Amino acid sequence: MYDSHCHLDFPELAGALDEHLRAARACGVERWHVPGCGPSQWGQLADVRGREGVTVSVGVHPWWVDEVECPESDDPRAQARALDEAMQRLATELRAQGAVALGECGLDRPKALQGGPSRERQRVVFEAQLALARELELPVVLHVVGEHGATLDLLARVGPLPRGGVVHGYSGSVELVDRYVDHGLFIGFGARLTGTGARRARESLQRVPRDHLLLETDAPDQAPAVEGCFERGRRGTPADLVVVVEEAARQLRVSTTELAEDTARNARRLFGV
Repeated sequence: MYDSHCHLDFPELAGALDEHLRAARACGVERWHVPGCGPSQWGQLADVRGREGVTVSVGVHPWWVDEVECPESDDPRAQARALDEAMQRLATELRAQGAVALGECGLDRPKALQGGPSRERQRVVFEAQLALARELELPVVLHVVGEHGATLDLLARVGPLPRGGVVHGYSGSVELVDRYVDHGLFIGFGARLTGTGARRARESLQRVPRDHLLLETDAPDQAPAVEGCFERGRRGTPADLVVVVEEAARQLRVSTTELAEDTARNARRLFGV
């Protein structure tokens, strides 16, 4: 099995990482992709990227956008220069980390409404990252919450991404699945599938072509439901991928072995390993 989105570098897992990876391997999980989230966190990737079966990406998550030195300015040229310098730093970090993708990047409307980086600031930094991924011919790892229309507009504006990417933890409607796939993107699903209120996620799962489907844990940020209910404060682990694969297989009415093989093959195709 291949966990296409797992934060092994976050403190909740990093403190006992060897134990977590042993437990996951014992369940049949063999590979993990770890996305970088922001400049203050990129350094943590060095502790995981050399481990067997682990690949990394580097990007600026919408929650971390304020770490990018790109101040709002009345002078558009000054802002453009600052943004260009930030993207040069990101490009340098991508090479230094041996990243196989750019991300996690994207848009998050609830975070903006809760006092986080503004929607416009998120958009500016996200668009610059899409352009950089296109230039460097890297796939993208997308975080999109409440902004699927705006994301699709930006994808069309930037132009085709040579290596595509993935919309992780998909939360959009079933109707938008085809549009993302048309942009060359995979669709990732995680623990949300295990909750009793996951009707929309399950409908979207059915819509995704099998060769564009990925499965993930997003550990430690998400954990599978217990008897259909998500427990507040419960942290996910890499071994939870087994539960996600089993639930997705049940929804799709295929064997867990078949789905595990198909989604691992897809992840290897996306990330190149």
